[in-house]
Amino acid sequence: QLIFEEEGGGDINIDDYDIVLELEKGTQGYGTFKLNNKTITPTSSTYMAKLSDLGITELTSFNFSNSNITKIIKMPDTSKVTSLQNCFNYSLLKVIDTSSWDLSSVSQAQYAYSYAQKAYSIIINEKMKEFAYSDLDGFYGGCTNLVSLATIPSNESTTSMSYGFYGCENLTSAKFYVMTNCQDISSLFENCYKLTNISNDCIIKKKELNMKKVYCYLILLFFKNCSNVLW
Repeated sequence: QLIFEEEGGGDINIDDYDIVLELEKGTQGYGTFKLNNKTITPTSSTYMAKLSDLGITELTSFNFSNSNITKIIKMPDTSKVTSLQNCFNYSLLKVIDTSSWDLSSVSQAQYAYSYAQKAYSIIINEKMKEFAYSDLDGFYGGCTNLVSLATIPSNESTTSMSYGFYGCENLTSAKFYVMTNCQDISSLFENCYKLTNISNDCIIKKKELNMKKVYCYLILLFFKNCSNVLW
């Protein structure tokens, strides 16, 4: 249970609210973000709201791109959200933790966390690896400050992971799951200058696998833990 002290006296219990965010003030105020494509304009460094007060009965989409949000303290039920595409581009979030979010309705996950350039840690819901994503391109592309283990939730349905870690120049370790039917990993690790550990357990059986701009030392890391490689 978290309690905030209200200006002028009194306490606010965040359990009474669906969404609680912390924001940083910039030259244009606290910025904006979207819930169900409705633009929200915060007026203070702590934003608290009930979906019902916003005229929203259930959350079907959110977008924190270009927002001044620095911390997500509480999110409402996300089980009806259908897309993560470009949801965190250029946000001020340093840690993005969606590990406890119900994302079972998400069908679009390409560029999910791309260009979240302030984030040094991104933690996904591991259950995402069970969902049928064919396109996971650019999943973390452009996350220049990401340093901790980054995981792409690939599976038998995944056909493309191009630019998945593109430009993650501070990333030291990466992970993904089964990629039996993946056909495109072009630029997957491009500009990942510090990457020294790639953890995967995959069967490669596509002769037409596009490996453009997957560099020599990364190819060795890439195949190190493959259970079988069938050309």
